[in-house]
Amino acid sequence: MVGNTPRPGFARLNVADGSLDSGFQPPVVDGFVNYFASDGADVFIMGGFRNIGGNARFCVAKLNGVSGAYIPQWAPVLNNPSNQASGNCPGFQRIEANGEFVYLAPASNLITLTVGTNTRRLARVNATTGQIDGQWDPNPNSGVARMQAFNDALYVYGQFTAISGNSTQNVARFDSSGSADFGFVNRSNEFNSVSGFSYGNISAGPGGVFVTYTQTVSGSPSVFQKRVRRLSISNGSRRQ
Repeated sequence: MVGNTPRPGFARLNVADGSLDSGFQPPVVDGFVNYFASDGADVFIMGGFRNIGGNARFCVAKLNGVSGAYIPQWAPVLNNPSNQASGNCPGFQRIEANGEFVYLAPASNLITLTVGTNTRRLARVNATTGQIDGQWDPNPNSGVARMQAFNDALYVYGQFTAISGNSTQNVARFDSSGSADFGFVNRSNEFNSVSGFSYGNISAGPGGVFVTYTQTVSGSPSVFQKRVRRLSISNGSRRQ
């Protein structure tokens, strides 16, 4: 419910006053929606559902950005049939739309997406057709927990320490073609100097890339300190 108006687990609010956008009426899902992204025209949702508006759809779906209507033609297959039959989603953590593609990441470094006969910790599908890009595999060596698109680039943050076999620490940047910017990656290796590191969130904008993390300070008892670090939007160097 939003106010006194029923909504099926998610809704859109007007920016000016926070009131419900009554024109955006998404269909009912048989589970829950926990993340969404927009490419400026349409809305992509993800969560624990197998059906949307009476249509079989597993965990991810595309909606018209104006009306909220379900778009059945966009139907990527991202997990094996046995999981789909049992309703076990692959534990998605984040979805992000950036230009031609929609990017998906599982919720854990122990979970992977099935793409054809291969597995992925980070995958992308065409935003128009839903076709999986089977050739794109940046192969992070552990989980990607957060993503942020900005200026045609994709910034990712998580438990990984390597992208495509190249050393990095928790943060990476991909350009508009999907290629990893290893100049940016190498500069963000300064996270190696942080002891007791655990990742938080990432946000990218004109002022830079902001990442939050928790640092464990040894002592009796140990102290957990929340930190924010600002990186250059172009090359990953630390900004004050």
